Amino acid sequence: MPHLIGQVINSYISVDLTDADINNSNKYMTSSSLTTYKEWFEKQFIEETQTYYSLESDNYFNDNSFSSYIRKANNRLEEEEDRVKKYLNQSTLKILLRTVEKQLIEKRLDDFYEQANGLVENEKIE
Repeated sequence: MPHLIGQVINSYISVDLTDADINNSNKYMTSSSLTTYKEWFEKQFIEETQTYYSLESDNYFNDNSFSSYIRKANNRLEEEEDRVKKYLNQSTLKILLRTVEKQLIEKRLDDFYEQANGLVENEKIE
């Protein structure tokens, strides 16, 4: 199945390839080469990722310890980076990681501050 996913993603990219892109020996493409990929795949993928991690953040934060949540958030960022390397175009990495960071970390900053203060006061270093 992962091979099939990669093929579908590549089909979005290949739609807009120019002769210059095909003949280019390095794998960097112009943004115009990625128009279909960005409009028809990446945009929806980022929106769905945002929704998914927003729900996961709420559920996991409420049901687990602060330190467990931090580990989970870090693991999720690493997983998404691996996902881009395996299946997606490299141009997706920055916006994907930023989306995950917003949902798992940025929206929880007040909670983090409160939890961190409690851990310091109780001398829990982990």
